[in-house]
Parts: sequence; C-alpha cells; structure tokens
Amino acid sequence: LWVHCVVLYIISGVACFLLYMEYKHIARLRLLHLVRTTTNRSQFTVLVRGIPKSTHESFNSAVESFFTSYHAPSYLSHQVVYKVGKLQKIVTGAKKVYRKFKHFKGTTVDQTCRSVTYRCCLCGVSSNSFQLLPTEEQEREKPCVKNSNLNLPAEECAAAFVFFKTRYAALIVSKILQTSNPMKWVTSLAPEPKDMYWSNLWLPYKQLWIRRIATLLGSIVFMFIFLVPVTFIQGLTQLEQLQQRLPFLKGLLK
Repeated sequence: LWVHCVVLYIISGVACFLLYMEYKHIARLRLLHLVRTTTNRSQFTVLVRGIPKSTHESFNSAVESFFTSYHAPSYLSHQVVYKVGKLQKIVTGAKKVYRKFKHFKGTTVDQTCRSVTYRCCLCGVSSNSFQLLPTEEQEREKPCVKNSNLNLPAEECAAAFVFFKTRYAALIVSKILQTSNPMKWVTSLAPEPKDMYWSNLWLPYKQLWIRRIATLLGSIVFMFIFLVPVTFIQGLTQLEQLQQRLPFLKGLLK
C-alpha cells in the first residue's frame, strides 16, 4: 500500500513541477511580447463609467478630484465623454451638404467666362471650351460655413477616459472596486477606438444592466413560447404515441 502512496506523491510532484515550468515559460514570453511591442495608449487608459452626478461640480471636476485623491501617484490626466444632441447632428449634416453643393451655386455664363484651349488626344486638333467662374459679387454674398457660430455646447456624460503613467497602475485601477456601490465609479480597461461603440457611452450604467436583464427575461419568455408549437409539431410526427396519450384525438387521426 505504501508503494502506491509514494508513486502517487511522485506523480503529483512531477506534474506540479512541469506546470510550474510551463507557466514560467509563458510568463517570460508574455513579458518579452510586452517589451518588444510598440506602446499602445489603450494599455495606459481606463474607462470609467457610473460617475455620480453632483449639483456642486461637473463630471470633469468630479473625475479629477476623485483620482487625485485616491490615485495621485499614478494619475496623469483624463478626458470626459461628451454627448452630441440631435440638433447638433442636424447642423453638422447641413454643413456637409452645403460643402458638397456650394461649388454648383452661383456660377453664371457672362463676361467672366474665359475660353480655354485643349489639345485633342486623337486627331491633334485644338478644341475650345469654356470655364465657368463665379462673379465677385456672388463670392462676397456666399455665407462662410466654417466661421458660422452654429456649434452648440456639448453635454457631459457620466463616462470618462482616465490616463495613467504606467500599465501596472492602469491594470490595478481597472480591476479593483472603487466604492462600496458597485454601480458607481465602474472601471475597466479601455478598448481600442475601432472597437468602441460610442453611442453606448452616453447611456447610464444602470440602464445597461436593465437592458441586459430585460434581454435575458425576453429570451427566456421567447424560449417557453416557442417550446409549445415545437412540441406540438414534433408530436404530430409520431401519431401512434399521440393516440395513446390523447385518446380523444383517435377520431381525427384515423
């Protein structure tokens, strides 16, 4: 009996030693990868959501005061996410449309038309064409879109990107719980800009959890609703068992 116990201890010790060497090798490769790769800004950035709203200070001031108080040695700077309203989107779209079609507006064929001579590529004969130029008065009357005061003030959102001096500090801040309330000051490593869906940052963090719970409940309800017709259709494929379980259907199934 003692031989079996000794063999089990030997096998367990060898397995633990092999696992230790394997994980040590993996950790070394990971460190080499982090050292050799180029520095990425997202590795130093933490996404903060659920910033508590205060009547005394803005979100910008709240983020700065919070991280300078609790993470002062490693805190570098931050950037609050701003929400663009529907009116601002309409104004931006109007500016884009105006820039596309402004060169079609205000061109006249008068004394400002100048003949331009081009060389034909096939026969070598010169051809005359006209270049349409807008008049000076129309150039003066054109409104300047770039200098227009149509920019509306943006609204701050309860989300911000916080930048740290080291990767280790950003990783630690993203993993620890900042307050006793898990719905406030929620931190996570910032994703890549191309992987970010910016419209979701405007939503409150509580609303995201409500949506997740609603989606889960909706999928459960849909599963039970879908289960009834599937069971009925599957029962129709086996008429003999259906007659045994539901005797009143024998007249219909004959």
